[in-house]
Parts: sequence; structure tokens; C-alpha cells
Amino acid sequence: MEASLEDIVAEIYLAAVDAEHTRTFASKLAGAFNSDSCMVYFCSPVPADDTGMPSVVGIWSATQNHDAKTCAAYLDHYHVRNEWYSRGWRLPLPSVVLGEELISTHQVLRTEWADFLHMTGARYVLGLHVQLDSGLIGQLGIHRGPAAIGFDETDRARLATLLPHIRSAMELREKLNLAERKAGLFEDLLEGLSVAVVMVAADGQILFANRAAEAQLNSGEGLVSVQGHLRPQHPRQARVLAQLVQAAASGRHIEHAGGQITLLCAHSPNLPVLVAPLPRANMQLGNTQPAAVVLFGDRRRSGIMPATLGRRFSLTPAEAQLLARLVEGDSIADHAHDRDVSIDTIRSHLKQLFAKTGQRRQSDLIRLVLSDPLARLSLR
Repeated sequence: MEASLEDIVAEIYLAAVDAEHTRTFASKLAGAFNSDSCMVYFCSPVPADDTGMPSVVGIWSATQNHDAKTCAAYLDHYHVRNEWYSRGWRLPLPSVVLGEELISTHQVLRTEWADFLHMTGARYVLGLHVQLDSGLIGQLGIHRGPAAIGFDETDRARLATLLPHIRSAMELREKLNLAERKAGLFEDLLEGLSVAVVMVAADGQILFANRAAEAQLNSGEGLVSVQGHLRPQHPRQARVLAQLVQAAASGRHIEHAGGQITLLCAHSPNLPVLVAPLPRANMQLGNTQPAAVVLFGDRRRSGIMPATLGRRFSLTPAEAQLLARLVEGDSIADHAHDRDVSIDTIRSHLKQLFAKTGQRRQSDLIRLVLSDPLARLSLR
């Protein structure tokens, strides 16, 4: 193997384990192909229902022309308009492909995808996609600009030589990333026994559970573990919970994903559960395994302390009582009935809650309380 390839192989593995090398990996890989543009990322193995294309679930490394703003534009808009990827993802795995094989440069420049190419200064692509053990697809694109010549068979052979090393490094990055997230996920919550935290994959596979969650799962009330997957105690609620988890773990429209469900329990009070996506910022921090966070309290405790919530968020007593009831899994209709007031009155309180906390949905309010270390003090 040529010395330059030996050097880049070393960089590939260093990028998997070291954050500093991760930041520079794409640039060094591009340089090995006489380029200054590269993106290495992870995609879902199956097409999304609304686009017909697999979605991006994590960006591992990218060159400077793919900065935070450009990456956001790609994730939110241009990925589904990527004329190379829309054709390349259907090829057998693994594949190393030249962009001209998929669509001519002349045709590309007549599509909306050309707007993104102008944004990043790219014109030609050398692409790679490979199946990972986790089921995700590893993707890599190296680009050259209009003033350069396109990639050829020599470049293809060179990247094919690196393919097994890239695949191994991406799989290593996934394993290390899961360990890192287990250690750092909502650290303040993990230390509090009043809130249970479970991290699950899109199919409900349990990736991590703190001690409070394990105790609840072992009780068999509300939520249970079935062959390592999170399931409601009552099968008729399984579909709703599965839909919330899948939406939250999809990696797309993450600010709107997730929601709340109150699970039926056979011998104890019903269990309020909040399903939430991981923060979108993690998309560029190695977050390669689509996952959702499931949060729930213990209804056998004495409940929520409205006074503490009121002090934390500057709420009136009525607003604090409503927020406490929402966190406990009750509806605004239940609260209106118990207080013997109109539903319009409770909706007015809810509107004030949104205004004072900066949230837009009831599930966002619940997540705010369960993820705030000071508000958590209201959980008795």
C-alpha cells in the first residue's frame, strides 16, 4: 500500500476514537483525492414514508464548505433533492460510484440540486455507501469543483481500497457513541430516583435504562421489557407508543417529534410517559443510532409540588396546578372537571403556561419539567 494510503488509513481509525481527528478527518480524506470537499454521514436503512428516500441520521465529519448552516440546509431541504444520492442509494452494497455514472453533470446543473452544489462549490462526486452491522448505511461523498477534472477509475480503485477501513471505523464510532451517550444522557435526571429514563431505538429496542426505569420495568406495571424491547403492559396501547417512539427517533423534524401517553396499569395508578427526541444538535456530534428518550415518573409517589413549579417558572397558583396535573398524565378536561371550572378557563391557563415557558405543546411542557434539574425538585 502506498504511504499516502497508509496515512489516511491511520486517520480513518483515529477519527473514530478522537474528537480532534473527527473534525479534520473529512479534510484529510478529501486531500487524499486532490479535493477540498467531503462529507461522511450515516443514513437510515429504509426510505422514509414521506420522501421515499432514506433520511440522514448523523453527520460524522465534513469539510469547511459544509459548515453548520450548510449542513442544516442539506438535512432540512437538499438531501431529498440530492440527484446523486437519489440514484446511488439503490445500488447493491457496498458500492463505490462516480457521479457521472448516476447522472450527467449537464443534467445535474439543470436541477434544484445544483443550488446546493453552487453553495458548496462542488461539481463532481466520488461516492461510497456501505452496510454497517447496526443496520445503518455509511455514506461518503468526495467532491471536486468546476475548475477541476472529474473523478476517474483510478480514484474509484483508491477509495475501494479504503472501503473496509471506513466501514470498520464507522462501526467503531457507533459503538463508542452509544457508550458516550449512556454516560452523558440527561445526567441530572439519571441521578434522580423520581424520574425514570429509557433510551430506545426506533423499533423500541432498549439501549439504556437508569435504575428507576429498571425498577419500573421489573414491576411489570405500565411498561415492560419484552425480549429487550420496550412495550406497554396493555397490548392495545402498543401501537400508539410505537408510533411516538418511531417519530421521535426518526431524525427528521425533531423539534416537533414525540409526545405523551398515559399507560394503563393493572394494580397501580396509571403511568404518564413522555417520549422525546434527542436534541437535534447531536446530529453533528456522532449521533448515528436513531434513538428516542422515554421519560416517566412514579405515580405511587405523593405527586408533583405545584408551589415549586410556580416559583421555578413564575406561575400563578392556578397555572402551577395545571402544569402539575399535566406532568402527572392528566388531561385539561380532567383538571377542569376536578376544579369545577370551564374548559375555556383551563385553556386560558394553558395559554399562559406556553407564554411563560416559551413552549408550544403540552408534551413540550412536560419535557421541560422532567429535564430541568430545578423543576425536578417538585417531584416528591
